[in-house]
Amino acid sequence: MVQTPASLGIVGALNAFPQRLAARAVAIRGGRLHRGVTRQTQRVVVGRKLIADFADGEIDELHCAYTDFRSAFTLRATAKRFLPIAHEEVHGAGVEAVPAEYLFEPEPAEILDHLLPQYVVTKVYAALLESAASENTSRRRAMKAATDNAEELIKLLSRQANRARQDEITTEILEIVGGAEALSAAAEG
Repeated sequence: MVQTPASLGIVGALNAFPQRLAARAVAIRGGRLHRGVTRQTQRVVVGRKLIADFADGEIDELHCAYTDFRSAFTLRATAKRFLPIAHEEVHGAGVEAVPAEYLFEPEPAEILDHLLPQYVVTKVYAALLESAASENTSRRRAMKAATDNAEELIKLLSRQANRARQDEITTEILEIVGGAEALSAAAEG
């Protein structure tokens, strides 16, 4: 078997750089992502292109690296294999059970031809949503920290301005009192 360099296809959520890389990766294989493409269209284009490349043998495995949103404070870098589908995803992890027999109508191959692209499209879309949620959470936290810092700075500057104003008023009062005392001393003497 001839080994070729690995192909790298990257799909990002809202970040401009990963999206440019994704557009370039899909464009190399004949597809094209344009700016302003909706998420629905984007996931379908990317998912179908990836499944077509997998079916044609252009890629052996499909891995996706994205930021997994756990909570507002927990974001994890995650890498998962989407294709080929892991045995555990089909049969579940745990005790081996006797597989059930099913009758399929239409044929299993025809069902898989329809479901597998939908599976990949859904997995790509889920990864895009997780990344978008993680990014929005990070932005929200950054904006909250910036707002808190700005409010603290406003308080500090307000105190400094009030102190400077009070010092100016005190100085003026002292000058007036000093001038009045000088005038009264000059009038007496």
